[in-house]
Amino acid sequence: MGAGLRTSKEMSIKESIQNHIHNRHLKKYQDLLARQKDSYRTYLENWNKKVEKLYEDETAGSSFCLIKMQECTKDIKLDTISQPYIIFYNEDGIIDKKAYKALLMYFYEHKDINLLYSHEDQVSGKSDDKSKVEVSYSNPWFKPEYSPNTLLSFMYMGSLLAVRTEALKDIQLLKTGNYLKNIYDMILKLTDSSKAGLVDLVLYHGYKPWDQLYYPTAGKDYFDIKDSALIRRCIKGHMEADKYGYGHVMADSISEDSLISIIIPSKDHPDVLKRCVESIKKLSSYTNYEIILIDNGSNINNKTIYESLAMHYGFTYIYEEMDFNFSKMCNIGASRAKGSYLLFLNDDMEVISADWLERMLSAAALPQAGAIGAKLLYPETSIIQHAGITNMYEGPAHKLLREDDSLVYYAGHNRFDYDMIGVTAACLLVKRDIFEEVEHFDENFKVAYNDVDLCFKIDKKGYHNILRNDVILYHHESLSRGDDNMDQAKKARLKAEGDALYDKHPDYYDYDPYYSKHLTGVSGEYNCSLPYENRNVEPVSKLKRLSMKYPEVEINETLIIGVDHAMFEKHGYKGMEPCYLVDLHAHVRNLDSADYTYRMILKSDKKCFEVPCTRRFRPDVEKILNNQIHVELSGFVARIPVRLLPKGQYDIYIEARSIYSRQVLVNKAKIYLDCNN
Repeated sequence: MGAGLRTSKEMSIKESIQNHIHNRHLKKYQDLLARQKDSYRTYLENWNKKVEKLYEDETAGSSFCLIKMQECTKDIKLDTISQPYIIFYNEDGIIDKKAYKALLMYFYEHKDINLLYSHEDQVSGKSDDKSKVEVSYSNPWFKPEYSPNTLLSFMYMGSLLAVRTEALKDIQLLKTGNYLKNIYDMILKLTDSSKAGLVDLVLYHGYKPWDQLYYPTAGKDYFDIKDSALIRRCIKGHMEADKYGYGHVMADSISEDSLISIIIPSKDHPDVLKRCVESIKKLSSYTNYEIILIDNGSNINNKTIYESLAMHYGFTYIYEEMDFNFSKMCNIGASRAKGSYLLFLNDDMEVISADWLERMLSAAALPQAGAIGAKLLYPETSIIQHAGITNMYEGPAHKLLREDDSLVYYAGHNRFDYDMIGVTAACLLVKRDIFEEVEHFDENFKVAYNDVDLCFKIDKKGYHNILRNDVILYHHESLSRGDDNMDQAKKARLKAEGDALYDKHPDYYDYDPYYSKHLTGVSGEYNCSLPYENRNVEPVSKLKRLSMKYPEVEINETLIIGVDHAMFEKHGYKGMEPCYLVDLHAHVRNLDSADYTYRMILKSDKKCFEVPCTRRFRPDVEKILNNQIHVELSGFVARIPVRLLPKGQYDIYIEARSIYSRQVLVNKAKIYLDCNN
């Protein structure tokens, strides 16, 4: 037979071996992918390993009297309860075995707290002593720290509550036929003058979806207990339903001296400004307001148009030539304002409802209310542009960005009133006294994060920033100054201002009391924190030195790589040494990417290192490259301590080695790492 020709028997043996290798390798790939996609299962496994021994105590349960919530339609004989604490729980679920010790420890450590709640999830399958059935957990509800305005919206504390028995003796418990109403009323009474505490663990597993149980508490059937709470708290207001039937606090009457100064920065956008002012004038039912326009240097023609609009609509026009500085322009407007309330508004906003000012003013008048924000939609759509700002690992972000508002999202975040770490200054109302107390906008934040800085300062003072989801405006986004993601210069400016924000507020890096740390830190959705997120990647312990002759094969562009991050982490976790973060994606074009093993190499002009890296699920790449094979795990990330890697220019290589043969594919990109930037 000719050289290189193989018999059918020889070919079938080779194919059989290859199939075996492929199937074995693919099984590992699929197992890793399944673990990364099922983020909550992985979260539970990792978290339980950390805490299970800490909360092991078979005697802790003796400190608690257990009462089913469903039994709270009748008298609770407090004088017959000898235990110092009571657990109220929904009978349609299971109390986690960690609950008793965890709750007990919290009460011991926080003597001023009388009421506790925890996270919860949904369980399917039951097990008992007689039969074992596989149990699975899903649909986690990770809750915020104590949020008084969210609590007035709906009973977000959920299915497991722990109360000091002594604290209930001074409270008149409600005894209606609705057990949930009675429990909710008890919560409101317990929080009239003190906070509740969040035990940061999943301590309850329900058989029913929690949204079906607790969303109705935002409805009209519960308005009476909320109105009673407002009376007890000396708040002159009442609950009023929106178009969905959900309740929001409305002031009974608004003082005549509640002048709102609407402050609008604008330059060379007279048509945009006209639409904004016209919508305010035509639609607003609350008329005790003034409008102040700050122009930082429009051309002569547009300046003339602005002056004409000011005459026609009766607003104050301030013209002061200067480089764009949103903070300075807003501060100038505030200095000229006469109102006791300041409403900062972009010129590309459009009012679409009559009572928007009354609703925002009603929220601002609440005790400890800070900045008040509105839900913003893209024009003539139901697509969300803003539903509050969340302070995540990758920086402040608009949650639910570009989601459809016709749907209800995680715990009603686009329906109920929510305490938030921040709201956008595209539409932000604040009392003048608070604005002056926090010393106005910081003019060092000329373009970005000025509103976040303001909200951080307000939060530090103990006020609550509130998102009013019943107040909706259209935001013709990007007209004010363009798209922040258009070019590298603007990206660099955003990063610099983001670094400056956390230089000023280091305690707020990756911290948000109203957004659980167990939720994702990288996306606009409310999902469980993903095991492959950058913040969950541990620093490498060492780097392997390689020969400077690397690579010994030619660059092959069949292997595609793209660098997402290569940077010094200026603001890292407390206790973590300074690190570089290197994050990229790679796949083998038009071949099965699961048939390769991968490694990461960094090479400068003096040294070459192999870097241990974590392979991770990249749903964004999977979505874009839907015609490629097995690109789900195309992400590679490494956190490298600065002490291990000299700063400078590097070629970053990804090497893909075939599992069948000696084929090696290599491609590279250039990065620069500097711990001083």
